[in-house]
Amino acid sequence: MKKFQTGFTIVELMIVVAVIGVLASIAMPIYSDYVNRGKVSEAVQLLGGLRIPMQEFYMARGTWPTIQEVGGKSSGTYVEKIESSSEPDNLYIEATLRGQSGSSVLGGKQLRMVFFQQSRTWNWLCTTDDTTNPIDDRLLPSSCKPDTQ
Repeated sequence: MKKFQTGFTIVELMIVVAVIGVLASIAMPIYSDYVNRGKVSEAVQLLGGLRIPMQEFYMARGTWPTIQEVGGKSSGTYVEKIESSSEPDNLYIEATLRGQSGSSVLGGKQLRMVFFQQSRTWNWLCTTDDTTNPIDDRLLPSSCKPDTQ
């Protein structure tokens, strides 16, 4: 009676482990960027929700409000704090991201929505310009990237 080979040899198993290792080394950075972009999108969402109340307050009263004056959220799951400017000639709201375990890439990074007047029209601009610790451009949504504005 003949015996047939059953199962895998150690070489075959080592090849499978090597292939999985190569795939994981390619996939992990891509997944990490995906997760970090999701965290940045929370900052964009929170800032976007403040645009209308901040704008209405400013147009009605002539002074730039604090986040508390318009009843806005001043933090989020991944956003440590949201602040508004206090300078009358530099109107903006700024989000600072939280440094959580495994995402030190975003810890303390900042994003701004600037409110400015251009030829009689008031506009909002999403930017990292003039922040002390800007978010890397590759993690920003397309509406906030410098080359699309």
